[in-house]
Amino acid sequence: MWHSLEIAYIDQCLARMRCEDADLPDLPPVWLVLLFLFFRFGAVQDAHAQGQPEDSGSFAISPSETTHDSSSRLANLEKRLQLLEQHNRDLEKTNAQLQSRIQSLEDGDIVAVAPSTKAAASNAPALKGNSPLYPSSLSLASEPLPPLHVKGRGPSVYTAPSSTWQREYEQAPLEAKIPQAHKIQVSDTTWFDVGIGVRSSYRHEGFDNLNGAYLDNTRFYFNGQIAPHLLIEGNLDSRQGPSRTPTPANITDVHLLDGIVKLEINDYVNVWAGQLLLPIDRDNLAGFFYLNTFEFPFVWDYPSVYQGRDYGAAYWGQQKIGSGLLKWQAGIFFDRYLGTAAPNEPVFAGRVMYDFWDAEPGYYLVNSYFGEKNILAIGISGMFQQDAVLNAPSSAYYGMPLAGFMGVSMLTPETASFGNVEADLLFERKFKELGNGTITFQAEYLDYMFSKDITVNQFGLNAGQAYVMTLLYLFPETIGIGQFQPYVQWQEFEQQYTHLSLEEIQAGLNYVIAKFNGRVSAWYSHGNGVSMGVAYTDAVFVGLQGQWW
Repeated sequence: MWHSLEIAYIDQCLARMRCEDADLPDLPPVWLVLLFLFFRFGAVQDAHAQGQPEDSGSFAISPSETTHDSSSRLANLEKRLQLLEQHNRDLEKTNAQLQSRIQSLEDGDIVAVAPSTKAAASNAPALKGNSPLYPSSLSLASEPLPPLHVKGRGPSVYTAPSSTWQREYEQAPLEAKIPQAHKIQVSDTTWFDVGIGVRSSYRHEGFDNLNGAYLDNTRFYFNGQIAPHLLIEGNLDSRQGPSRTPTPANITDVHLLDGIVKLEINDYVNVWAGQLLLPIDRDNLAGFFYLNTFEFPFVWDYPSVYQGRDYGAAYWGQQKIGSGLLKWQAGIFFDRYLGTAAPNEPVFAGRVMYDFWDAEPGYYLVNSYFGEKNILAIGISGMFQQDAVLNAPSSAYYGMPLAGFMGVSMLTPETASFGNVEADLLFERKFKELGNGTITFQAEYLDYMFSKDITVNQFGLNAGQAYVMTLLYLFPETIGIGQFQPYVQWQEFEQQYTHLSLEEIQAGLNYVIAKFNGRVSAWYSHGNGVSMGVAYTDAVFVGLQGQWW
């Protein structure tokens, strides 16, 4: 009878292993079960040797029963114990796998949601914080996964599928954590969403008519997918702000910011066409809303149709190499933005970047991940346009008037080609030694070149070398509704032919409320003159930006 009770108890243990909801007693360790059986078997054998039953009462077992049944029951019991041990090993293995998965999620990995988990994804909790990542659920399915679309910096960031990565991507950009309530799903393969971004500032500087409050940017975003691998993007920008020139004036206008059709096949084949950002440096691929400071450095002197964009097409791809990510981008653009007198020669632009630590997939970039990624990235880029500008020399430069007999120029204007090379670095890491505070360091070198020895052409470009360095520290503590992030920035432009050296030092404080989607900035800058048609003197600024996207 005791054997029967022991077998029943082990059956209950096995049932508990198979069903977490069973109302069963807690399992003892396996070694206790084995020890119990050893003593029970020894007691049965002693009772047999003395010719007595094992116990008194209704639980007594006669020698005839034990002789016939004990061996078979013991064999059955040992088999059940083996099953119990196997289940215990399986549980330990599963627990180790779950712990590994949890650790990977804490480290920032994200796995795309498989089609079969679509219903579960809608009810899944956020992986981090109060806002869900996109996709918002973890899929352990082995079936093929759809492309991973993650929302990004104003325009969307799209990470194409990759068999090399087994479609498991590094952490999505921070902007992917914005609630997706405004996304409208038309069908399984068609969707669109909208958003808005606003930047406003107050400034007090040397020019009286520049002082005051301004609505720097009001942007309206539209993104959508027409079919698998085919997406569109259209964004507008309205600005009402100062023109920082020696003769300042207010500007109010509305522009097409981005108008792009995107063909995205996989990690290696992605083509965008329309009006889009040139792949010329990290700042340009981040844009106003995703800089570490409120404004672009004044040494940033690339020509463009509007805010770093131009008409044309770009190809980009990415490849995981070792523990990092190699990304390449190249484009050809066709606008004559350097002047109507210049020939309509194409502009070539390209960039190569390698992430040594955490990856930054996609076409666009941001300048900080606020400690949620460890970043060590180096990028090299360049652009070139043959016969870009008409070199209309000034009389002061050549020592003679331009107009000769009957108003005919005595000098023949010549065209000059324009080129640029650039290198940038981003380092960002959270340090336990600093109480999990985050240090961000960004540096950039730029070299602007012309094929002719000119100072400032009629379109305001300069030849020379420029340097920018920015150091920030994000305090880990939340004070009120945000975190404080003090910073300092130094930048210098050395003009090649005039040999002028123009500098600016900026000290500021960001109050980070919702990453790049909600931030207040205040800063003081000190400059030493007028550079490239832009005036820089001592100034105090306050800026506020917010996005719903």
